[in-house]
Amino acid sequence: LMRSEAKVRNVENGDEELNAVRFRVGMLPRKATLENILAERQLELAWEGCRRPDLIRFGKFTRAYADRPQLPGEASGFTTVFPIPLNVLSLNPLLSQNPGYKSSSH
Repeated sequence: LMRSEAKVRNVENGDEELNAVRFRVGMLPRKATLENILAERQLELAWEGCRRPDLIRFGKFTRAYADRPQLPGEASGFTTVFPIPLNVLSLNPLLSQNPGYKSSSH
């Protein structure tokens, strides 16, 4: 699936790689588009911890959907990185909290 995605992002045809995964489980062929590859990764990699990085990479992580409203300020993309723990910030005065997260005095 990664090879198919890389090919599509390089304006090449990734159908063969995508459909190798689909044929393995008896599914019909599908055109390799970024949307189809993301959908296939959700099916193929459920419960493997890949969804969040996939959604970030595909630019869809911060969007609102069915039962999840967009957080205030999330359109900036700040939730694509985690906040730096306060105990880590207190160890190094040169660090500053990632944008979008509250910084607390140490």
